[in-house]
Amino acid sequence: MHKKNILQAIIHTLEDELLTAQQALDTATQTATHSETIAKSKYDTFGLEASYLAQGQQQRIGEVHIALQALQAQLHHSEKKCNSIKLGSLFALENEKGELHWFYLAAAAGGLKISQQGITLTVITNQAPIAKNLLGKSEDDDVHFNQQNSFIRHIF
Repeated sequence: MHKKNILQAIIHTLEDELLTAQQALDTATQTATHSETIAKSKYDTFGLEASYLAQGQQQRIGEVHIALQALQAQLHHSEKKCNSIKLGSLFALENEKGELHWFYLAAAAGGLKISQQGITLTVITNQAPIAKNLLGKSEDDDVHFNQQNSFIRHIF
């Protein structure tokens, strides 16, 4: 598994999200400004609701743009091997049952799930509680989460 491929998959997923949000913004804007949505009474709020949707989509577009910029900046450093978990690390946690759970510590897009080469990984950021417990840890270190022990495996 290559970090650069993972990072590119995350960026591609965010670009798809951006397109979807832009389409939703366009639809909401057209609906809010269409002549048939002009309020005919104080109880007719369809146009107002569409404008709120447009405002929310505009905010989401801004957030995705910021995330894309942060992740594209990480691309330049994605090939460096990590000895400990830090920003840009790809790693697996092995639980007591021997199951591996893969994570990528990114500057943005926390919570995003990516499937690559038959493996599903979760993007986490420095703000995630799990990341705060893992920063600086090395391979084979024992960590404790949710009343379970896990071991750090395969840091890239």
